[in-house]
Amino acid sequence: LRVKCFGDFEVYVDDKLLNFSRSKSKEVFAYLIDRKGSKVNGNKICAVVYEDAGNETSNKSSLRSCIADIKEALHAVGADDVLIKGWDSYAVDTSLIECDYYDWEKNEPYAIHAFHGEYIAQYSWAEYTNAKIQDELD
Repeated sequence: LRVKCFGDFEVYVDDKLLNFSRSKSKEVFAYLIDRKGSKVNGNKICAVVYEDAGNETSNKSSLRSCIADIKEALHAVGADDVLIKGWDSYAVDTSLIECDYYDWEKNEPYAIHAFHGEYIAQYSWAEYTNAKIQDELD
């Protein structure tokens, strides 16, 4: 898997976009990528991705559907091991992902040059990481 965080968030397999059947699934996966392998519980994901909209039961149900969609999308490309599921917690195995943000943190030249002021631009929660990257550049 190759993940692009600089600019808009995209996930590629063999230079083809990975297809998620739900737009929220892509956002949940983006959030897990942003957390860099840290386990995140379902309530936290719901609070961030659904911005506390709707009721908790509805959000949890939607999250379960998103996780199932992520698992299905990853399974379809033979990347089942990328998603790590625990007891009401989720993470990604960063060792199985090529990611511009992860490489930026390792000072990889291509990644440093790839950042043009935008990080996962389509989701408002990513503004915090974007600000952190900007601060480190100043």
